[in-house]
Amino acid sequence: MRARFGRDRLARMKDLPANSTLRALCALSRLGQKPGAPAVSIARGALGDPASESTVRRQLKELARIGLAKRGPTGWAPSLMGRAAAAGAFVREGSATEWIPKCDLGIVDAPYSATVHGGQSEVRKEIGYDHWTPDQAAACAKLMGAAVSGWALSLTCHRLGPAWAAGFEAAGRYVFAPIPVVCLNAPPRMSGDGPASAAVWLIASRPRQVTRCGSLPGYYTYRRQRAEEGRPDMRGVKDLDLMRRLVRDYAAPGDLVGDICAGWGQTTIAALAEGHYSTALEFDPGRAAGIRRRVNDWRAANPLAHLPAKSHQRVDRVMIGS
Repeated sequence: MRARFGRDRLARMKDLPANSTLRALCALSRLGQKPGAPAVSIARGALGDPASESTVRRQLKELARIGLAKRGPTGWAPSLMGRAAAAGAFVREGSATEWIPKCDLGIVDAPYSATVHGGQSEVRKEIGYDHWTPDQAAACAKLMGAAVSGWALSLTCHRLGPAWAAGFEAAGRYVFAPIPVVCLNAPPRMSGDGPASAAVWLIASRPRQVTRCGSLPGYYTYRRQRAEEGRPDMRGVKDLDLMRRLVRDYAAPGDLVGDICAGWGQTTIAALAEGHYSTALEFDPGRAAGIRRRVNDWRAANPLAHLPAKSHQRVDRVMIGS
């Protein structure tokens, strides 16, 4: 399965957005060019990182091997995944109960319990995913405990909270008391979790060897965005401002943010907006492609935001080689 490729030669996802060959390929693509290797080498020189043609060819083959670039009859071009990676987010497809990409801060918003989903059956049909069991929550938590070097956070319902806490503890982590996250404009509902449906719980864990973690909020509140209320396909998506606050509170400068069970990539966009690269994992291929498009749209609207220094160079300096 292609989702496993990041474990070997390009295992450190922090390096992907700064990969100068990939950035040059995307820059040439924006200019309407489909270059060969010599053109990419010249483009890299224009971006301040010259390299030999043989080096560029090797990197192009590696990028193609992992799905970030493709070669057609007229030359090389970045894939949708490649453009998103150059924009700051590496989005892959896979099951969060089987493996988790390595990252510094991991945030998971996995499906909730059968009780919650049972009370929102019509909504869940539109969303397209089923509930999780305590065993699935615990399995994901154990994998996150091994893959995440810093804070590992789970947004969940009160019924699955103990399973997430147990999974994090089984991975050798310290788990804090559940932190309430309350939607202030949630409509009253007697199905699912009833009146408690306005609140979810943040299960926060950290490595036991970390003894100083600063002062963090004991609760969070947010308001559901109106744009989301009118889009059935976006139901269940957390508020962007809420996710940005979580990234600000729990990520250190330079941290790679993992968006697990990414859905529509709200945590990924929040990470980019807060100046972090992101690695996202989503089970549904259609949604993974949607995240990549959202990342590209966000980067197009924020072309100079939080990019590596070399990528601030103007793309009209890129030269086209033979």
